[in-house]
Amino acid sequence: MSEDTILKIRVPGENPWAQGPIVDVLRSDAVKIADIAALTAENLRHKKFQAAWNYDTPIFSAIKEHLPQEKVEFFALLLAVQRILLERMNREDWYDGNYAAYRSISTRNAYATPGFAEARRNSYTFSS
Repeated sequence: MSEDTILKIRVPGENPWAQGPIVDVLRSDAVKIADIAALTAENLRHKKFQAAWNYDTPIFSAIKEHLPQEKVEFFALLLAVQRILLERMNREDWYDGNYAAYRSISTRNAYATPGFAEARRNSYTFSS
């Protein structure tokens, strides 16, 4: 029996100016979810979605039962999945399952970061 690799993932803290904890994630868990997300997105290739958000509902519906309920572990696992998808994606192919899944998961992770959504909303207030 081989030992599983541990990924050390730093999750954002509740305070946007302070670092959050480092959480251990089994690489095999992240790969399993990345595989499901990428396959789900790849199976939508024929739809030729023009917007990244079109992949969100199918991908998150497919992976939700594999995600932990605890908030910190949930976020850490999704950050690890994002890392796996980044390693495998083909940026030259918009419809590549890994790339489509990466876009959905990385956007979700960004919006889950404390202060991101508010900063994004307010960024339009000051633009000329």
